[in-house]
Amino acid sequence: SIEPEKEYLFAYAQDITRLKQMEYKNKELFLQSRRDPVTGLCNRVATEQDIDEYLHSSQRGEEGLLLILDVDFFKSFNDNYGHAVGDEVLAFMAEAMRTAFRKEDILCRWGGDEFLIFISSEEALEKRINDIFKELLDQYEGFQISISMGVALWPRHALTYEALFHCADQALYASKRSGKNKYSFYDETMQNMLSILSPIESDPS
Repeated sequence: SIEPEKEYLFAYAQDITRLKQMEYKNKELFLQSRRDPVTGLCNRVATEQDIDEYLHSSQRGEEGLLLILDVDFFKSFNDNYGHAVGDEVLAFMAEAMRTAFRKEDILCRWGGDEFLIFISSEEALEKRINDIFKELLDQYEGFQISISMGVALWPRHALTYEALFHCADQALYASKRSGKNKYSFYDETMQNMLSILSPIESDPS
């Protein structure tokens, strides 16, 4: 028979193993709840939480910028080649974004063919955005991918996440309206424009 002390140690070890397995499973479930299943990027809910946390915890003088990008003509691509191929294009775009942005940047699939990125601003901002835009223009299986992008700066254009999102969204609309395949920084002339994603009257992309 097993000595009581050894039996206790064996049971204790089993309990520790079970606890570690539960902890790992809970962590995996938590990460899954934050991820978009097609691209592996953050989902909308997780992104809103992360950006809100950054805005509320940032120090005076810190800045950030929000980018909303949209794959041009994606609906036509989906209609012509099917949703499975469309999902492959979204996953391809997500991988390109991981390459173009830093590890600490917040990358999100907002929904459909729209993506959202939040990064802390840095010097040579215009050049950085231009470089990112060029890096994301690519080909997938022989098909040229073009994007439209809207950019808003925090806190220059807005103080809250919701207002910042609306500014970037209006800048995205400006890019779409002026021919697509370009990026636009938000400015005051866009205040009365429609938007693509904001919960107000919108124009289809």
